[in-house]
Amino acid sequence: MAISVQTKHVIAVCAVMLWTCAYPAMSRTLYESSVVAAHQDWMTQFERAYTDDAEKEKRFKIFVENLEYIEKFNNAGNKSYTLGLNQFSDLTVEEFIASYTGLKINSSRPRSSPATRLSVTDVPTSLDWRVKGAVTDIKNQRRCAAAQIIGYEDVAENSEEQLLQAVTNQPVSVAVAVNENFQSHKKGVFEGPCGTDLNHAVVIVGYGTSEDGKKYWLIKNSWGERWGEQGYMKLLRDSGEPGGVCGVAMKASYPIM
Repeated sequence: MAISVQTKHVIAVCAVMLWTCAYPAMSRTLYESSVVAAHQDWMTQFERAYTDDAEKEKRFKIFVENLEYIEKFNNAGNKSYTLGLNQFSDLTVEEFIASYTGLKINSSRPRSSPATRLSVTDVPTSLDWRVKGAVTDIKNQRRCAAAQIIGYEDVAENSEEQLLQAVTNQPVSVAVAVNENFQSHKKGVFEGPCGTDLNHAVVIVGYGTSEDGKKYWLIKNSWGERWGEQGYMKLLRDSGEPGGVCGVAMKASYPIM
């Protein structure tokens, strides 16, 4: 029996409706499969193993949340940096901060007296102490507290101009505020947001200007070469924020002999 044109149209519409209803479920299944594969690849890349299935399931859920946050952030495309998966991608930000920060500002360390304001002089447009042989290799540490040194000179607080003068003479230790964006930083000039709750110690080993004209501090971290740009970060300089981005100019010092 011949099928009328009207009947064919109804059949076609029903087929489209069935496909439309099934597509979200299919897409969700494909997405879940791809995420499972991504987590497995990540485990292989970072040599991660879990004690049991319960721990693996817990870490997988955290991994998915971090992955979705990273993709949403990068897709927005409204920042001068991008995020990415790294060795910390199965940790919550609370776990990460508890394990990989922990700066204690030690007011009892010997100091040379209140911060002396440095004379403002012309400085190079860029500087990298690594090429001068003044920077050691990147280390992979957990908590990084303030270094214990014989004596130190404070840089005048909340002044990126004074910080710049200090960095032209030697690498400078600074305290910064770390959050989930810091945790997953991949590349570019990091501009926050990150606040000023200082909880981690890093070293400024230089400065410069990016191709799109953003001034930055070159930060050496202590989380291994798989974090950031082979263990380093470009942190926005001269942001106009009190204390600088992530509070970089709030607590800075360098060793003295």
